[in-house]
Amino acid sequence: MAADGGSWDYYVRVQASAGLLGLSGDASYTDQGINGTSFDIADVGLDSREIAPNVELGLGTPIFDFHGYLGYQTWSTDGSATISKTINFGGESFTPGTAISSKAELTDLYAELNWSPIALNVAGFAIGIAAHQLSFNTEISAAGQKATFDESVIIPTLALRAYAAPLDMLEVEVMVHGLAVPVGSASGSYLVAQAQIAYYPMSYFGVIGGWRTTMIDLEYEDGQTKASASISLSGPYLGVAAQF
Repeated sequence: MAADGGSWDYYVRVQASAGLLGLSGDASYTDQGINGTSFDIADVGLDSREIAPNVELGLGTPIFDFHGYLGYQTWSTDGSATISKTINFGGESFTPGTAISSKAELTDLYAELNWSPIALNVAGFAIGIAAHQLSFNTEISAAGQKATFDESVIIPTLALRAYAAPLDMLEVEVMVHGLAVPVGSASGSYLVAQAQIAYYPMSYFGVIGGWRTTMIDLEYEDGQTKASASISLSGPYLGVAAQF
């Protein structure tokens, strides 16, 4: 049975999309006894917009209004810059006037389980829990120098979803995951939110488009290694959907 009137009355839903996402914010990385310098992402050439693929699998039990989701998104970029101030990063000191190369990759693998106290054909909402495995890889290099930060953390969050289906073929959906708790070596806050419009010209297949934002404000500490990031990854996305 497929969704009727845009409701969550489905057994399986698959959404695949590509976003044009840009990174902004600041970060620092202390290692080998050298205090890290807080720097703006743009200072090291990592502020470009890149294509970010995203896929989400949804499973539903329409009778009891429970839904589960498994999703994945990855974003990466390469950059370069001639820095105007000293940047200490990962035990390396990059001095003013140095031409650097930079790389960054952020991946997010998540799972969500929710329950819908209201799930009508025209509107509904769901509350639940989710967990995100975030993987960060950042590298700054210059002639004879290279420093890399490569870590993963698992962050539990609360989950909220809501939809409205004003027309049989049209659905608006909002998803928010967020929480601020210490988890292992990491502490801070994490928020991911998206708003999308889905158009189903056929019962089982449609197109989706919207805006996705990820906001990360984390500190990581493991022995002499300390890192912090206050960053945002956001932009529009387009994709396709199928539900049965």
